[in-house]
This record gives sequence, C-alpha cells and structure tokens, in this order.
Amino acid sequence: RVKASSAIKEIQHFEKRIEPAIGSKPLIQVTPEDIEKIRDKMVLDGFAPRTIQYMVGTFSRIWKHAAKRKRVRVGDNPAMGIAVEQVNNERTRVITPEEFQSILRKVKVLSVEAYNITLFCAYTGSRFSEAANLTWENVDFDRKTAFFPETKNRQSREIDLSKPVIEMLGTIPNQ
Repeated sequence: RVKASSAIKEIQHFEKRIEPAIGSKPLIQVTPEDIEKIRDKMVLDGFAPRTIQYMVGTFSRIWKHAAKRKRVRVGDNPAMGIAVEQVNNERTRVITPEEFQSILRKVKVLSVEAYNITLFCAYTGSRFSEAANLTWENVDFDRKTAFFPETKNRQSREIDLSKPVIEMLGTIPNQ
C-alpha cells in the first residue's frame, strides 16, 4: 500500500542491509542485537541518521507484516526500542530573490512548461505533484485561488494565487 518509490527503497534496505546481516536466520530468531548491529554498521559506513531510521522502520514493517499473518508474535518486534538518532528534517536555507530569478531565467530557456510549473510551485509552496495534477476547474480566477482536492497528506486545501502566478496562468491556453 506504499508508493512505488517507497517500496523500492524498502526492498533496497532489505537486500543491502537487513538480509546480508541476518542471512537465513528465521525472522522469529532475529534479536534487537541483530538490528543494533545493522544500525551500528550503517553509522560506521557514514549513512545519514534519516537513512538509518528508515532501515529500522523497514524491518519493523516486515515484522508487522509477518505478525498479521501469524508468523511471529506482535509484541516481540526486535526493532522496537532501537535507539536511532533523532532527525530534524527541517530545511533552513532560503534562496535569495536574485537566485530565484536566475533559476527562473535558466529554466525558461530550457522549457516554458518547466518555467511555468517552477514559478507556480515557488510562489504557492505547492509540491510538483500537486501543481502537475491541478485542473482548470480547480482554479478560480475571480477569487484568485487554487484548490487541491488531494495532497500528499490526503487532505484538500485551497491557496491564494499571487499576481505573478495569475499572470503566468493567463498565458496558458485552454483555460
């Protein structure tokens, strides 16, 4: 039930980290120490704390999947309680207005469509997938708003559109 990109990452975690470490050991025999060894090796190999967190989470999901199918006991998940470094995924760098205009100029030379979506995302704070899936029926020029019926967190939201975005949208045919 996960996105394809998430599934690919989980398979990579299993094939590159988990499976080589636990080998053919039955899942029920995997211990917290086994998971800690994987974590410690990843730390030594220089992996980012977030990647290590994802690997522990992948193992935990494998365990939960097995528990649903009565292969292991739910409460015995060896990944539970494994200490991983807390991750602050907050982004703090903000580009300057000059950098932004430079980016827009370069993108516009490559593709007007890429320029339009870059400008839209930058001014609205929307994700690429939200902007790419936006339809004209969800753009209200009178109210200067755009409505996203489904977002990454599966909640709808409405945003105000700035003058540069309204002007850019006005250049696109088939409104």
